[in-house]
Amino acid sequence: MSASALKIPLDQIGLEGFDLDTGLARSWLTDTLREARAPFEPHGDGKLVVRLDRMGDVVHVRGRLRVSLTAPCGRCLEPLVYDLDLPIQVAMFPHGHEPEAGPDGELDDDDLGAATYDDKEVDLTNIVRDEIFLEMPVNPVCGLNLEDCANQAAIAALKTPEVDIQPKGDPRWAALKNIKLS
Repeated sequence: MSASALKIPLDQIGLEGFDLDTGLARSWLTDTLREARAPFEPHGDGKLVVRLDRMGDVVHVRGRLRVSLTAPCGRCLEPLVYDLDLPIQVAMFPHGHEPEAGPDGELDDDDLGAATYDDKEVDLTNIVRDEIFLEMPVNPVCGLNLEDCANQAAIAALKTPEVDIQPKGDPRWAALKNIKLS
């Protein structure tokens, strides 16, 4: 998938709508996750299947996003796989014509899932990126209970080679070790 696969010219969305069924390349997912400094890596390619329907200048996007991510457990460091199967439902408005925020600065519940498009082109890149980031856990941990996960961490620690972590000290102070104070 190239980045242009997620950009659909507005004139391609006719009265019958527009169906988009595209893969999300592992390389694109890797770049997106690294750009955000996320602790995840893609576990293969992703998939985006959406339908775009146009009502005047408003484009309704409905479908599914499927992505599989991997990360080490935050406790035992065992690799984890998160399979995300996310619904996509967004109304896209021309930039400058989006719904206005209420007095509290928030959109109404009916307006949630609103985005904008520019230059007579619908770009789904930010929507895909946002949906992935909103579903990623902040602290990935495995499905084991805390005690079992801690045991895994202890076993992993036993497998790591021992490293001399004794401070070497500043050689300029070495002479002080030989002083007898009593």
